[in-house]
Amino acid sequence: MNLRKTKLFKTINTGTPKQVMGALWEYLKTGKDVNLRDEETGGNLLHLLVDHGENFSDPETVQAIYMLVCKDIDIDAQDNNGETGLHKVMRKPGTYRIMMALIR
Repeated sequence: MNLRKTKLFKTINTGTPKQVMGALWEYLKTGKDVNLRDEETGGNLLHLLVDHGENFSDPETVQAIYMLVCKDIDIDAQDNNGETGLHKVMRKPGTYRIMMALIR
């Protein structure tokens, strides 16, 4: 299955941080694959959350990153450009908390 075709993908791209947190929680509770990839970019959920890092950099919403890490997301997964989520977060301003969540 393609990450891009999931309801979660659409919610992350268009929803409020509160909606995303709820959708992510529901996704994880169902036991669905956290390492699902986007066929266009090759990225996983972590790449997608980092792309929208401005929504996940406060203490409340950075929990999304911790939830994925606790569910064994592949933090070393590379997208089609060879970048991991950590590579991307290092270049994105205001995402210090996300970076800390990834390296813990």
